[in-house]
Amino acid sequence: MSSEAGGAVTAMAESDEEVSFAWEKGKTPEGRLTIRNETSGRMLFKIKTTSPMRYTVKPHCGLLSEHEQITVTIKLHFRLTASTIKLVSGDKFLLQTSPNAPDGEQVDVKKIFASLPREDVVEKKISCKIKLPKDFQIDSGEEANMEESAHAEDASEKQEGAKRDAQNSRTEDQILLQQEKAKALRENIENVRVRNQSLQREYEEEIARNRSRLRSIEELQKNFEELIKNVEDRTEDISNQTKDSQAQSEHSPNPTLHLLVFVLGLITSLWLLTFAETHFPLSLAR
Repeated sequence: MSSEAGGAVTAMAESDEEVSFAWEKGKTPEGRLTIRNETSGRMLFKIKTTSPMRYTVKPHCGLLSEHEQITVTIKLHFRLTASTIKLVSGDKFLLQTSPNAPDGEQVDVKKIFASLPREDVVEKKISCKIKLPKDFQIDSGEEANMEESAHAEDASEKQEGAKRDAQNSRTEDQILLQQEKAKALRENIENVRVRNQSLQREYEEEIARNRSRLRSIEELQKNFEELIKNVEDRTEDISNQTKDSQAQSEHSPNPTLHLLVFVLGLITSLWLLTFAETHFPLSLAR
């Protein structure tokens, strides 16, 4: 198998060159595609078609182990008629394979293929073929309507394509709206983060100021305690000095008391002398 993308990845899978749909009157045609992993490791595969509205492909993607083989079933959505033979014969399938298979059993093949670079994917185009019996003949009525039916199919596909485009457009609008909302949300989050940082800085500055105030209060308290201690020490010294003075006063004569006794004695003597002169003048004269 060759790479249609022209990348560096070499052929990895062996598959049929075409899908054959056998003609069976009154039955829905069904074709099969065999894929085999020719590598020494695990391989991813995915199948696309140019007319997805006409076919059901099961499985349309998957993971193959070393030298593992799988048969893919492809069913038409309608019965074959003369008017649809040309349409089906012009359809093609695209087989994509890649060796970039992650470990594990649960692998999202669609997601992996969507993220792979083009050079890591090998592509192979597979054509469709209708197997008709030898005695098959197209009725004149069907032959006359073949072109009209083909145009009807094309118109239907165009209509479906227009619907898909409209849906994709709405999806893109929704994506843009969600992106704008996400941008606004990110801006709000950034504003909140900046505000929180500002509040955090203010809080830390206030904590620093409070710590400075606390240190000042502690220093004042320490100075006050030292002052109280000095006052207590001074009071104790004064008390001791007072006690010593009182003890000395008890063991030594008090000059003030002696002077007071002397003065009282002198006053008493003078009073007695005056009293005697007043009441006993004669006696004193004699």
